[in-house]
Amino acid sequence: MYVVKDLDHIGRYVSWAQRRYPNARFVQIPHYAVFSYIKTGFLGCAKSPGQKKYSLGELTDSMRERLGIEWAFFGFKKTDGLNRRLMLQRYRDEAINESTKTTL
Repeated sequence: MYVVKDLDHIGRYVSWAQRRYPNARFVQIPHYAVFSYIKTGFLGCAKSPGQKKYSLGELTDSMRERLGIEWAFFGFKKTDGLNRRLMLQRYRDEAINESTKTTL
């Protein structure tokens, strides 16, 4: 997921991952917060009050349906911020969630 599409430093990471995992397909979609930014006109986004807000779960379900996949993998990194670092430390032994078929 991205907030700003096609950033060079993210593109290098994605290119490396595509070379490292040639059988995987990488799909990038707007971060769920972007829909809220559009709805409210936050951060210079063109305001559209009719924009539906999406949760991470809703976006994951829509991608599962669109792509016909069972599992979803997220590229969360500890360097994404303090909250992400704390979340990932808490899930150290639970990175794979069988009930929601997701992995961090």
